[in-house]
Amino acid sequence: MGNAESAAKIGTVPMLHGLSNHFHRCQQVARCSCCLKPQHLSRIAEVGAFDRTFAECRVRPTSETGAAVDSRRWGKPVWIAVAGLIFVVAVAVAVGGLVAILHFGRGAPPADRATPAVPAPPAEVPPVEAPPTVAVPAEERRFVDARQLMLKRDLGGRDITDARVLEVMGRIPRQRFVPERLQKTAYSDRPLSIGLGQTISQPYIVALMTQLARPKPGDRALDVGTGSGYQAAVLAGLCKEVYGIEILEPLAKQAGERLAALGYNNVTVRCGDGYRGWPEQAPFDVIIVAAAPDHVPGPLLDQLAPGGRLVIPVGRFSQELLLAEKLPDGTIRRRSVIAVSFVPMTGEAQSAPRK
Repeated sequence: MGNAESAAKIGTVPMLHGLSNHFHRCQQVARCSCCLKPQHLSRIAEVGAFDRTFAECRVRPTSETGAAVDSRRWGKPVWIAVAGLIFVVAVAVAVGGLVAILHFGRGAPPADRATPAVPAPPAEVPPVEAPPTVAVPAEERRFVDARQLMLKRDLGGRDITDARVLEVMGRIPRQRFVPERLQKTAYSDRPLSIGLGQTISQPYIVALMTQLARPKPGDRALDVGTGSGYQAAVLAGLCKEVYGIEILEPLAKQAGERLAALGYNNVTVRCGDGYRGWPEQAPFDVIIVAAAPDHVPGPLLDQLAPGGRLVIPVGRFSQELLLAEKLPDGTIRRRSVIAVSFVPMTGEAQSAPRK
């Protein structure tokens, strides 16, 4: 570098220093826009090398004290303040929502909101049609086990599928419906003598006839040939009312007392001829007959309600179990189920003309 050039550059140093001092003072007492006043522009123009320095000026509006505010120092606190304000608002909203949830979730309705009305009960509530529950009396374990075996092997193990029938027969103490000397065989699947030439039907036949009759909780049932009362007890657990007829007075009396002692308060037993039924209590939804006439008695069909079912053994030497159903138009539909063997129906059935 030549001496002339060195001297020239050395000469500009005081000038630049003076301009720098002046520019610095300008920053301390005025706004950044003052640096663009004509008197300063003229001096800056003298030194082209200062253009870049001036372009990097970051002075912003000064404070009340006159101190310039650097954008790098001024922007950050503002954003921190804004973020803090947003956070405070968010927390306030969250707390308010939580308080509202706790308040209304506990059942306190708003003051301007009416409490929902409780639905009114039906205008007419039908009476409870379910048959009464009969408590099973205390009994020996051997009878309980024998009854469970009967349900599993002789009823459920065959074609008895009606759950209600199985449930009821699973809690009736059948040993109480046979003479004491036969109690140990009470749950055998065979008929047993109950005296006076009559028998109690085997468990499977009782279950089958009951299942065919399809008794419902609100039904009224007629049990013809009540005997010891076992079939009436089964119906009592399935129907609303049961009426039993037994032609032999000693059996009728014993059955009535036995059923009452066991808690079957919805059963009424009387001595009478089952061929004529019980017209004073008709019609019946279910009629089950445990003695065999040689034809279906007309009075029983007449006392059958529309939609009702009659299950009866029919025949003298060869018997069959019949199901008769009264249709809504009053006609009777019959079908044969299985071959059976019952004691014959006595009384009027033996002399009444066959229809």
